[in-house]
Amino acid sequence: MRNLISFIYLISASLCFTQLETPELGLLIKRVDSLTNLIITERAENQERIKILTNQLKEKEDQLIRLEKQIGNDDIESINASSNLKKEITIGNQVWMTANLNLSYFRNGDAIPESKTKEEWIAAGKLGKPTWCHYGNDPKNDEKYGKLYNWYAVSDPRGLAPNGWKIPEFEDLNLLDTYLWGDVGLKLKNDSGWNSWNVEERCKSCIGWTEDQKRAKKCSSCNNKGIRISKTNSGNGTNSSGFSALPGGFRNANGEFDKIGQHCYLWSSTPQFTLYGRYRILSNMEDELIMNYATKDFGMSVRCLKE
Repeated sequence: MRNLISFIYLISASLCFTQLETPELGLLIKRVDSLTNLIITERAENQERIKILTNQLKEKEDQLIRLEKQIGNDDIESINASSNLKKEITIGNQVWMTANLNLSYFRNGDAIPESKTKEEWIAAGKLGKPTWCHYGNDPKNDEKYGKLYNWYAVSDPRGLAPNGWKIPEFEDLNLLDTYLWGDVGLKLKNDSGWNSWNVEERCKSCIGWTEDQKRAKKCSSCNNKGIRISKTNSGNGTNSSGFSALPGGFRNANGEFDKIGQHCYLWSSTPQFTLYGRYRILSNMEDELIMNYATKDFGMSVRCLKE
């Protein structure tokens, strides 16, 4: 292209300096100039088209890299978690995963930022950015409980749930009460893996004693402590629903972990006012599915529902 333009310029210059000046020569010079301008214009347009195509190719390459990472050896958690997609349980008209979500990529292949420190977790919450973490910053906890996500990850438009699944709305979680009816938490909790707890009652032998009576003699049942342990509750459920809920605990807005072994917190995709997201709790000490809401910078488990 460059050589052609140079050749045309050379012809044009030669014609301009020739001693022959005729109407035909002037017309030829105009045609040469017109052709030169056309070539220059087309070259500029081609360069712009090449630039656009190059950018599109770069976007496709970036997307391919993200997808390769999602299924590559550098994201073993995602591969392990994908096996959970094959395990599902039907409750009423709903189909649920039987394990908490354990993915570190959005549906479109973008990586979800991990908060490895307390400072990173707090910063993500203040900026309203999605993030996830291992409970106690220990990856081994993911194998049993899945990852903890803040609500900004739950509500991100790129999609936290894998293809064919969704994050349940609060009403979806409420339907579990309707389908299971009575002792819902007991039916949802796994039959092992929950912390036990003791039921304490006032001692029936000395419940009516005065202080003088207590000083005069010792109670044979409680040694004047006033309480006795009546029984130990396992904290487990029956898992008659097949939901297999486990107590993965939570992470608060200050980056502190708590309640592993005791509580299972399940985010919904439903906000509560501006600053909060709605969730439901399963407890080792309760046989119900409890309603609540928390600020969006808390970290909780996610259980996906089939679309």
